[in-house]
Amino acid sequence: MQPLELKMTAFGPYKDCETIDFRALGDRKLFVISGTTGAGKTTIFDGIFYALYGAASGEDRSEVKGLRSHFADDKVATSVELLFAMKGHTYRVYRQLPYKKAGNKSETPGKVELYEVTDQGDVPLVDQQKATEVSDKIRELLGLTKEQFKQIVMLPQGEFQKLLTSTTANKEEILRKIFKTMKYDDMVHRLKDKRNDAQQALDKAQALQQHTVRTIHQALPLREASSLEQLLAQEHFTTARLVQALAEEQQHYEALLPGQQQAYEEAMDKQNVLQEMRAKARQFNEELTTYQNLKTELTKLNEQQPAIDTMQKQYDFAEKAQQLAPYDEQFHTLNQHKKKLENRLPALQEKLVDAIKKQEEISLQWQQVTEDKKQLPVLEQQLRTWQPLIAMYERVDDSKARQQTLQQQLQRHQQQVQKNHHEQQQVMATFETQKAQYTQAMEAVHALPMLQQQLFDEEKKVNAYTQFTQRKTQLQTLAKALQEAKKEQQQAQTAYETMHQISLRNQAYTLAQQLVEGEACPVCGSADHPAHAQLSDAVDEQVLEQQRVQYEATQRMYYRAESAWQSAQLQLNEATAACDALAIDTTRTYTTTRYEHIKAQVAQLMQAQTKAEQQQHTLQQLEQQLKQFEQQQQTLQQQLIVTEQQLQTNTVLLEEQQQQLPEQYGTKAELQQYLTAVEHQKIQLEQRVEAVRQQLEQATQTLQLTKNDHVHLTTQIDEAVHNLQEAQEHFKERVLEHFDNGQHYTEMKHFIPQMPSMRTKLEQFAQQLYATTQACEKRQHLEGKEPHDMATIEAQLQQARQQGEQLFTNWQQTKSYVKNTQALMQQLDENRAQIEALEQRATHIIALYDLLRGNNEQRISFERYLQIEYLEQIIEAANERLQPLSNGQFLLQRSERLESHGKQSGLGLDIYDAYTGQTRDVKTMSGGEKFNAALCLALGISDIIQSYRGQVEIDTMFIDEGFGTLDEEALAKAIDTLVELQKSGRMIGVISHVAGLKEAIPAVLEVKKLREGYSHTKFHID
Repeated sequence: MQPLELKMTAFGPYKDCETIDFRALGDRKLFVISGTTGAGKTTIFDGIFYALYGAASGEDRSEVKGLRSHFADDKVATSVELLFAMKGHTYRVYRQLPYKKAGNKSETPGKVELYEVTDQGDVPLVDQQKATEVSDKIRELLGLTKEQFKQIVMLPQGEFQKLLTSTTANKEEILRKIFKTMKYDDMVHRLKDKRNDAQQALDKAQALQQHTVRTIHQALPLREASSLEQLLAQEHFTTARLVQALAEEQQHYEALLPGQQQAYEEAMDKQNVLQEMRAKARQFNEELTTYQNLKTELTKLNEQQPAIDTMQKQYDFAEKAQQLAPYDEQFHTLNQHKKKLENRLPALQEKLVDAIKKQEEISLQWQQVTEDKKQLPVLEQQLRTWQPLIAMYERVDDSKARQQTLQQQLQRHQQQVQKNHHEQQQVMATFETQKAQYTQAMEAVHALPMLQQQLFDEEKKVNAYTQFTQRKTQLQTLAKALQEAKKEQQQAQTAYETMHQISLRNQAYTLAQQLVEGEACPVCGSADHPAHAQLSDAVDEQVLEQQRVQYEATQRMYYRAESAWQSAQLQLNEATAACDALAIDTTRTYTTTRYEHIKAQVAQLMQAQTKAEQQQHTLQQLEQQLKQFEQQQQTLQQQLIVTEQQLQTNTVLLEEQQQQLPEQYGTKAELQQYLTAVEHQKIQLEQRVEAVRQQLEQATQTLQLTKNDHVHLTTQIDEAVHNLQEAQEHFKERVLEHFDNGQHYTEMKHFIPQMPSMRTKLEQFAQQLYATTQACEKRQHLEGKEPHDMATIEAQLQQARQQGEQLFTNWQQTKSYVKNTQALMQQLDENRAQIEALEQRATHIIALYDLLRGNNEQRISFERYLQIEYLEQIIEAANERLQPLSNGQFLLQRSERLESHGKQSGLGLDIYDAYTGQTRDVKTMSGGEKFNAALCLALGISDIIQSYRGQVEIDTMFIDEGFGTLDEEALAKAIDTLVELQKSGRMIGVISHVAGLKEAIPAVLEVKKLREGYSHTKFHID
């Protein structure tokens, strides 16, 4: 990926649309981005990164809303558009930042677009132009995530050396994002969950086993001196021993079962014999009692016989009276009918008289109404004459209402014109005041750029002197440490060499004891041995070895201290040179008084500049308000003229309409009142005529109906009298046929309602008498017999039943003990097998979890083990550039040391110094050395990623700062490295204030900050 064109609108310090055309570089792919502090150099990197990934390039600028320019107009949206080339294709990506306009409650939504630029036009690369789809497509095109892009393509300020100097944990996170090894870390988390699950399952199974053991006391009695009782009394025992003890209990209870069953069956046989005896005795006693009760009942029935005979006679007469009931009922019905008809006759006669009177009264009213009806045509003519005049009155009312509305509207327009003019004058006065204040403020901030440059220069001096004092203090500390290390090394060397000489003399003594006169010495070859070596103090070889190890350790400490002192000396020389270049006298204390004074002035002018910008914005708003007031004044004047013309026209029309109205009715309401009264009078008259007509018709009809009813009722009464006489004669004949007289009939008739109950009593008595007689005859053989003693039999049976229940309970309880022992043994065996399986599984998972998470001597996890392979390849690629860049002095190495406090290890970096032959931590390198190492490391990452992903082309690199820590030779070599990268076709952009870098590189992108505070860019190419 190589950028071709970058457009930034209202972005950072760029107020309007700032366009950077990288195609102007031509073949010069190496360029420097230069400018004053705060001009917006890093913002260019932010723009490229935001266009690609929708975020800022540095971690300290993670909030993208802060990228909006404070200088931009409120109507201008913040956006970035990047045109870039990739594998022979050209792409365009556009992103607009969401922001809230002044006065709006909601944000203006963001926007994102991605196209491929072809000869036929722009072709969308996603189905929907959404942020997620565009970001995914960008990652697919580049082959890099935003984290990978920041590590190998765009190296932000403050994050350049992270991979070099960070801890193992931080490197692990960086390499995880670059090489996507997070799946192995996820594997460790999943194994941790499985380990927890396995442990929980094992704990649950063990708890179940303990619960099963606790239930033994509830399921079985503990027999005294049994194996089970003795075992449970112990604190610890095995499951196998517990199962064996339960098996003994099972055998014991199984041996009891046959005897208990036989005893229970014998008891049940005895109980059955007693139950049969009780049933026979109970049946005999019941038969004897029944016989005695039947004899008593038969005696009572014989005593009731006379009363039953009398009831039979009454029932027979009542049955005859019941046969005459229809004739009796007919006579009474006819008599009641006649009385009802006679009772209706007086009321009907009175009604007839009232109907005649009512008809005569209404006839007189009809004659009067007929005379009043002649007024209806006169009323109708009055309505037809005056009704059309209502519309004329309505038109006059409309004109009056419009007249009033126009007068109010005219008054309102006049007030608005005066108000608008007054407000316009107030805004004009405010505008003039603000304009004068803005002019004065702009004159005050005119000197801001010059002061900012002075502040930058003074800040460089303060930083250089601070660096010098820190390096000087550090050198003094390291010199003291070097002296102490040298002293310890010399002491250890003297002690070791002394002990070593003693050891050699003792070895010579041992050899001397083996010499023989005349034979050659195995050391010198001499046959004469005039002076044998003497035995010195004994030396323990282990102590000698410890002394040697201590000597070598102090020697290494001395070399490290010497290397650190030399490095500090070089750093102090660099700091001194930097102070000399800035004309700082290091022999005197450099104060920050001038720096603080200029800083305060710049801060004051920056506040004034901000206030001036606010005033400028206020002036623009006031100017816009004045234009609006002018437009409103013209509009209001035009409306006032139109309203006056409409009012004059309506006044003339109203006068003409009022002249056409009649004089007797001044208003529409008076005429309407008159017409309403006439209409009401007409309706009342019509309603009265109709009402009287209906009343007359109703009265005539009622009179005729009443006459008909009177004639019909008289006829019915005559017929009822005749029918009653005939029925009375016929009923009398029937009564005398069966009864002595009418009184006898009346007495017997009273028994008719009682006939059903009398018949039931007679039948029941006959049946009961017969049944009782027959039952007594069948039980005649029980006469003189005595009942059996049931209490004695029940007592014997109850005793046998209790004995059987106790034997059955014992038998069933023994069976339950056998069943419980079987269930307990089975449960214990199942629990033991489950616990063994779970322990084996948990052990396997824990071992695998510890292995993958790095719980070992090296403190290296499986993910880090894979990352080590990547890191070593990166180191190898980085050393190919670092060794020539450092004149063969430095080589990066992966550190084998363990981190302190048990932290994860394996990804630390050391630097091998060929000048001292020692290896040390990369953090001990100077600033320039760190920069070179970090640069080579970033290039190494780029090489490795391209080798692993053939489709990824990394032909662009942006570096923010870092070159200021290099001396002239290191700077030259760094430039040579960048030039070599440029020759391979890679575009490299560098942000730097180093003058030597700008002189060595012909292409410079200058970022210039204007007096107004915002910035512009321009390429300078030699």
